Amino acid sequence: MRKVKFLLLAALTAMFVGCQSDEVLEQDSGNDRPTPTGDTRITIEGEGMKDVKTRSSDGRVDFTGGYATGAGLYNGTSTPTVAAYPNPGYEVNYFYGGPANEPQKYDYAQSSASSFEVKLDGQDHRFHCGFKEKKRNLTVNAGSGGSVSPSGTNSYQVENAINITATPNTGYRFSGWTVTEGDATIANSGSSSTTATLHSSNSTITAKFEQTIMDNIIGARFTLGPGLRITVEVSADYPLASPITISYSAQGTFTYYDDPHAPSQPPTDYFDSRVWTKTLNVGASEWKFSFVPDVYGTLEPGMPSDAILLTISSAWIDFDNFSDSQYNYICAE
Repeated sequence: MRKVKFLLLAALTAMFVGCQSDEVLEQDSGNDRPTPTGDTRITIEGEGMKDVKTRSSDGRVDFTGGYATGAGLYNGTSTPTVAAYPNPGYEVNYFYGGPANEPQKYDYAQSSASSFEVKLDGQDHRFHCGFKEKKRNLTVNAGSGGSVSPSGTNSYQVENAINITATPNTGYRFSGWTVTEGDATIANSGSSSTTATLHSSNSTITAKFEQTIMDNIIGARFTLGPGLRITVEVSADYPLASPITISYSAQGTFTYYDDPHAPSQPPTDYFDSRVWTKTLNVGASEWKFSFVPDVYGTLEPGMPSDAILLTISSAWIDFDNFSDSQYNYICAE
């Protein structure tokens, strides 16, 4: 009986020692830091968010104006890429994130980077993302000889077509658009009505105009009076850019003073004025002057003092047609 008790005690003692050894081993192994193997989450959220995909090939999250990638579940030891991509006409407004204890570890505002290699270290990360319209200034100028619409400096969303129009003044023609500053592009630089598109920088464009040579027709009107004089009124379609020397003359009839006590009416006679000249001054388009015609067949610059002009049968002005940089000067027939 004693032998049986002894054996039972020895067995119990051995079991106790064995259990104690196992517990110490398990505790020792617990001192080693385990490698994280559980799911670690990256969340992306923000204003204008349209859809959230927590598990996809790129973890894409769509927003108004762009999208971000990198949302999802990862091995805690991985280093995934989280990035923001604006749509055409938009830019990143804000993009930042990190673990709970460092929520702005990665920040677009600080680094101007829109793509981050995120070292998870077993911690969940949360990112915030938003986009805004990308706007730049466009200045539209008109060169000499015309106008533009819109005019001056205005703000527009980039990558959107902006209607622009150039209108030449009288005597000018549109000759093309030029980009004088920035990276704007013009759909058709040779068209007076086209579109411009802004890209990354403020820009200035200018409409150019060229002076055209137009016909400038010059004519005259002859009238009787006052007295023995003939009045000449000369007019041009446009103010002269160059002086013109004209020649002029007139023919017609005259009589002598009608004496009511005379037995009969005085005879009618003819005048044929000599050819006179006059220079028309630059900048004017109307001129008025008068002259006394000569008696027919004479070179006397005047009429008898008792003469009365009756009619003008013909009259004319003349000059050799010519051109300058603005006009073709043409004498009216």
